[in-house]
Amino acid sequence: MKIFFLENTSVIFNSSDRYDNKIRGGESVLINLSENLAKLGHDVCVFNNCYKDKEIINSVTWQKISLLKNNLINNKCDIAITQADANLLKLVKSKNNFLLSHSVQTIEKFIRKKQIISFIKFKPKVIVASDYHWTTRSFITSMYGKIRLFWSVDNIFISEALNSSIPPKKAIFTTRPDRNLKKLIKIWNQKIYPFAKDSFLYVTPPYEIKDEDINIKLRTLGNQKILLNNLKNTRVMLVPGHKGEIFCIAAQEAAEMCIPIVTFGIGALSERVEHNKTGFIAKNDDEFAMYSLKLLNDEKIWNKFRNNLFELRGKKTWLESAKKLEHFLLNE
Repeated sequence: MKIFFLENTSVIFNSSDRYDNKIRGGESVLINLSENLAKLGHDVCVFNNCYKDKEIINSVTWQKISLLKNNLINNKCDIAITQADANLLKLVKSKNNFLLSHSVQTIEKFIRKKQIISFIKFKPKVIVASDYHWTTRSFITSMYGKIRLFWSVDNIFISEALNSSIPPKKAIFTTRPDRNLKKLIKIWNQKIYPFAKDSFLYVTPPYEIKDEDINIKLRTLGNQKILLNNLKNTRVMLVPGHKGEIFCIAAQEAAEMCIPIVTFGIGALSERVEHNKTGFIAKNDDEFAMYSLKLLNDEKIWNKFRNNLFELRGKKTWLESAKKLEHFLLNE
């Protein structure tokens, strides 16, 4: 099949940038799904704001989306998959259309983004990332059908050799600061640090460290390889969750690095953790602190959870997600 991916954000990138810090969840999904569909033998082309008019990387053709906008290229394909924007489907002539969703799309937001006319005209099925995402995508914004896939992570998080020794008492928060970082820091200052004074919490900038923030440090924002090294030396991920978190690739990266997670399970975080096996899902601030302290202070519990995570490592891959998507595409 000839498959077109359509993406029109201001980020200039192609798959050679996969480890760059400008690549966020949506871009990572596009890169990995396109490459793995190409591995399955499909003719895959990504149209976006890339560097060159045409460049082939890992069997995927990357072309500037302006070529479609200016009618400078054949726009016919079997499958068109647009990145969050139904309006891009007007650029191609496709037998079947799909929309990759990366957010909780309320009806108000759907109307504000001016996608309704294109959505009705091109009738895309919506690709969602979790059970939570499935339930929050309303009938109106997915009236032509929904497909649930599992987002995986870049292969370096799956294939990297893990340290054999127990890491230092370091907790980490790697998702966006607006996703309940302030709540986490309050719990750390009041309920975790006082009982684990040799522990440190590394958080994502931007955040201005205050006088009352003890043993809290800003982690270095860099490429994925820097993040990989940070995770290798981390004992626990503390991530409250957020209603806008439709998957949380950051939590999946930690899981693949065999790092137990403590969360409130808000959004899709409850799907990233199996309670009392790969991490803890807390009901309140006191439980969150208690579970965090268990993993920071009790090496026996930490080892048990790490071994459980190791048994699951590498079971969820982008190739498996691509095969599931291929099944849907072939049966359209």
